[in-house]
Amino acid sequence: MPKTNTKSQATEEVQRILETAAKADRELYYEESLRICQATGISPSDVGKEVKRTRRALKLQAVSGTLADHEKQRSEVERCCQVEAEQKPTLEKQIADLQKKVNAIERDRRLAEKRLHEMEAARESLKLLAPVGCRETFNRLKREANVRYRKVANDAQVEVNLIKWLGNLNRSSQNDLAGLQLHKRELVAINSSGRYELDAAAFDDYLASQEARLPELQEIIQDQMGKYDEAIAEAESHLDYYCV
Repeated sequence: MPKTNTKSQATEEVQRILETAAKADRELYYEESLRICQATGISPSDVGKEVKRTRRALKLQAVSGTLADHEKQRSEVERCCQVEAEQKPTLEKQIADLQKKVNAIERDRRLAEKRLHEMEAARESLKLLAPVGCRETFNRLKREANVRYRKVANDAQVEVNLIKWLGNLNRSSQNDLAGLQLHKRELVAINSSGRYELDAAAFDDYLASQEARLPELQEIIQDQMGKYDEAIAEAESHLDYYCV
């Protein structure tokens, strides 16, 4: 009987050593490993396996809980099942009723959008059927708007694009310098080797003067396009002969 107690004590001691190392998430010290080998008779190579086994057991133990924990959780499951049985049918019916309302709202919106699309398409078609005199008036006013407003805006946009190109000019690129010479010959010379050379100081002054024009050009574009849109709206009103 004393031998049994001694063996039990050794097992408890080994388990205590293993759990201490596992909880600290560390390897066994040499003395601990030696003590386990002496108490259990396992080889040193198997000691590491025992540490891993113990670490895994402790993690599962934390999840499994005690018998009291099991009973408490089983009672919680029973309570949840009862709540589900009592409330789920009512809630599902409410959800179904609400979904019907959502479907009805979405259907009404789709029908309204379809009707609006049909109306807009019909109005556009009616414009094409306006009397000849109305269409001739529209075309004349549109041509005038293009010349009076849109061309001015387009010309200003071309200048804006050119200034932005100048600002992004690659001064070491022969292609860019060739393009600059076509635009402003005095800024680029051709040396004895036949290569383009930039007058950097003159170019910097020219670029600064052009970039200073950007706000005015942007204002022109915005103003002229606004007038163009107004003129086109006025011109299109002559096509509304059948549109009441």
